[in-house]
Amino acid sequence: MNYNFAERYGYVEVKVMQYESMDDDLRMRLLNFVLMHIRKVQDSYEGILLYLAKEYFLVSIDRYSYEYEEMIKNEILNENWYKVYSFIEFVMKLIVSYCIKYKVSSKPIIDELNRILEVEKAGYKYFSNLIVPITNEEELNSINQTINSKYDSVNKHISKALQFYSNRENPDYENSIKESISGVEAICCIIVGKDNAVLSSALDRLKSNGVKIHQAQIEAFKKLYGYTSDENGIRHAGIEFVNASFEDAKFMLISCSSFINYLIVKYEKTIVI
Repeated sequence: MNYNFAERYGYVEVKVMQYESMDDDLRMRLLNFVLMHIRKVQDSYEGILLYLAKEYFLVSIDRYSYEYEEMIKNEILNENWYKVYSFIEFVMKLIVSYCIKYKVSSKPIIDELNRILEVEKAGYKYFSNLIVPITNEEELNSINQTINSKYDSVNKHISKALQFYSNRENPDYENSIKESISGVEAICCIIVGKDNAVLSSALDRLKSNGVKIHQAQIEAFKKLYGYTSDENGIRHAGIEFVNASFEDAKFMLISCSSFINYLIVKYEKTIVI
């Protein structure tokens, strides 16, 4: 970790990870980031402000530009941390859409946002159009690979799992876990050619469909499936699973994404072109 002079010699406290919080420095950096990038879209600047007025702030569109900028300023500097991140997500979707319109890369803008979050020790990262709790690059790459696979049913489950997991105001870890394991179930159903196969039986059929994996791996995912299906599990009808935690959902999201990617590689080797 690179600390500055004042931090190295104890004149100021070293900033700690900002998880479920947001200090003034981070807020100001985010404000400057948003204003700078919406002003860069010169011929669409007014259009962006009007769109924010109509679709985000839900106010009349007969005001001056500076009034909308004051709303942006108030949203970022004064609202709860999770509302700020929700606003940043909304604005980023607008910015990315304009990048597509003008055929320029949005990557430098996304990299800049993530640099701000990293410098200010935010516990979050902008990833796959969402601001998600931070994790390492390998794990993020695994999730991204799954979300962007050629198998739509799998992509939808893992995308939903990520959304439930990363909802800052009201995270739904139970449904995140359900969607993660459902993603595994979806790819197994594709491999065995049965749309409605239960995961445990689909896992048993992988070998006969040319996908050979170690029995211990099959048993491990059967047990994970059992964890989500037993009388205390999220998939059991009529039972409200209330004990899922952040780390439970994170483990399932990463584990299921990795396993899905592994199965896809195995499966596609069996396909005769």
